[in-house]
Amino acid sequence: MSSKLINWDEQPLGQVPDRVLAEELGVNKNMVFRARKRRDIKPCGFHSKVHKRVDFDWGEQPLGELPDEALGRKLGVSGNAVKYQRIKRGIPVYQKTEYCPVCGEAVLVFDTRRKVGIPLRILRAVALIDHVREAHQSVMETIEE
Repeated sequence: MSSKLINWDEQPLGQVPDRVLAEELGVNKNMVFRARKRRDIKPCGFHSKVHKRVDFDWGEQPLGELPDEALGRKLGVSGNAVKYQRIKRGIPVYQKTEYCPVCGEAVLVFDTRRKVGIPLRILRAVALIDHVREAHQSVMETIEE
């Protein structure tokens, strides 16, 4: 079908994917794309980055007690929104605590190396090994013998 015979104002532009509408009309998907763009209609599934108002009290949220991304998913906001509120209130970043198998002492696992692709399970193991080396030298000497 020729695009000149199509009344684009009556088509569900932006309500279905351009490819699907093009197949239904028997035209190239670029024709649908151009018709939608001329009318300044967003593509199907497009989510504008409009900041939504949240209807909860940030002071009541467990900022710093969970990773920012995890808390954001729970609250339905971005991890960056959580990070902003946490920093604004002077709350330190969440740190996973592991416990030493020798003495039971808490060992903090710093999440900074994850940015270079080191999995958290490896960071936990390294933190525990470092702790055992420093705090329990006699145990390490027994293991090495």
